[in-house]
Amino acid sequence: MMAASSSLSAMQLDALREVANIGAGHAATALSQMTGHSIMINVPALAVKGRDGIAELLESPHGEVAAVDVHMVGDLTGQTLLVFTHEAAKRLSGLLTGRPSEAGELNVLERSAVQEVGNILASAYLNALSQIVGGVLLPTPPRVYTGPGARVVGEAAARGPGSDPVLSINTRFTLEDGPEIRGTFLVLPDDESLARMLTALRV
Repeated sequence: MMAASSSLSAMQLDALREVANIGAGHAATALSQMTGHSIMINVPALAVKGRDGIAELLESPHGEVAAVDVHMVGDLTGQTLLVFTHEAAKRLSGLLTGRPSEAGELNVLERSAVQEVGNILASAYLNALSQIVGGVLLPTPPRVYTGPGARVVGEAAARGPGSDPVLSINTRFTLEDGPEIRGTFLVLPDDESLARMLTALRV
């Protein structure tokens, strides 16, 4: 098994961040077309941790979150998790639905909106990877989980391939001149898939 902190060099992280930027660009285009508004998605930073430290990658490990869980199948295997704080999930769903958010738990419409964002972002990321690595990468149907951040991502990761490392991609959504909405996009490839990604990126 790879050692999460020592196996990835600065050059490798830069290459993986470029893949994330390409995926973010595709996702922004899809969301803009869906909503009729100009939506930008920026990826300011990428970090790496061992699976045991996955909760440390969240903005609010002990606060309430909404996480969209999508597994990747095909020539590469692994998992993605798009995690928002409860407040950010509310704001994002309001942006997509055009309806003001109400206090309390995410309702059915809000969960559906957050789920669709996770699906679009995961699909765009996998498309960017497939263009670089070659072969076929497919997302499984997305699922939304809510609850305390550390518990939600820990339980979700336990359903994944069980390998290290975890790539954390800070993701920021901006609607034209509107407020920024921050999320954390976690990529959990299995060891073999990560090695293939790095080989294809020639780093």
